[in-house]
Amino acid sequence: MADPRSVLSILVAMVIPLAVLSTIFESGVVLGGTWTSVSSPTLKDLYDVYAASPTDAWAVGQGGIILRWDGSDWKSISSPTSENLHGVYMLSATDGWAVGRGGAILRWNGIGWENFPSPTTEALREIDFSSPNDGWVVGYNGTILKWDGTSWENSPSPVAENFHDVQALSSTDAWAVGSHGRIIRWDGENWSLVTSPTSESLSGISMSSPNEGWATGARVFLKWDGASWSLASTSSEPVFFYSICMSSTTGGWVVGEDYSTGRGTIYYWDGSSWAKSSSARMILGAVHLASPEDGWAVGADGTILQLVPFGSVPSALFNVLIIDTLVFIFVAIMFWRAWKGSSRASVGSSQR
Repeated sequence: MADPRSVLSILVAMVIPLAVLSTIFESGVVLGGTWTSVSSPTLKDLYDVYAASPTDAWAVGQGGIILRWDGSDWKSISSPTSENLHGVYMLSATDGWAVGRGGAILRWNGIGWENFPSPTTEALREIDFSSPNDGWVVGYNGTILKWDGTSWENSPSPVAENFHDVQALSSTDAWAVGSHGRIIRWDGENWSLVTSPTSESLSGISMSSPNEGWATGARVFLKWDGASWSLASTSSEPVFFYSICMSSTTGGWVVGEDYSTGRGTIYYWDGSSWAKSSSARMILGAVHLASPEDGWAVGADGTILQLVPFGSVPSALFNVLIIDTLVFIFVAIMFWRAWKGSSRASVGSSQR
């Protein structure tokens, strides 16, 4: 008979790879790629992420934290503010912006981040550009700021709601969404209210084109068909979707929070319907793609997830699997040797 301790060892060795896989993968293999957990240099909450390319991405969050991805690791970057940062947008490797509480506006010059003059002290939630000379920031209490290539100026809002997201398609077409289902649109001269099919708070908008787009928030998915917004679907689960990013008309991601579990949730659009893709240990607050198969999601306690294409094995996962395989082989050999020795002892005892 084998030594019970050897049996226990082999069982532990069999469990280790499964535990590691559970840690590395935040569950999620669906069309488009796999979400994997990546080492983060901070435990602070991350509120927004911008994927400029596969080798360059930025994340911002609690206490003015700023992180940068260089293609292999996320690193902390010096920040000139301690205000929470809720939005980040990169025009190029040498020109970028971040916005946050207290009207904070920061600009990246290719070397470092600096404070930039702001016309407001209201909390700023998100930022987007259609070109280097045309950009928008939205925030609380109807705050809308316009960039003209030189400075940020207040722009009149048709309603004093808290706006959570904005997208600029061109200098004459931009959208913003906010609390109570509010949707507003820029026509090149003014912002105006657009009829919304929901009164639920909206936190994210992503337009594939002037004739197709999505907005999401508290359990709802709204679709724009070029003429009006409609309620496309409502999740049966108690979820709040904080961020949406469409990679095309047939692919897109939404991340948020599942109130029933207190965990993060990820949904995927396959061109015909929205469906839950996977879960994350922590609440996810933002998602952004550099391409349909390369992107990032960030959230509570410094959580960072990477979207990688099928067939691409992250180096961290590859290294861990090699180590676990070697451990498994070693323990299996020890088990075999213990079993063999026990068998010989039993034979010798019977012969005596």
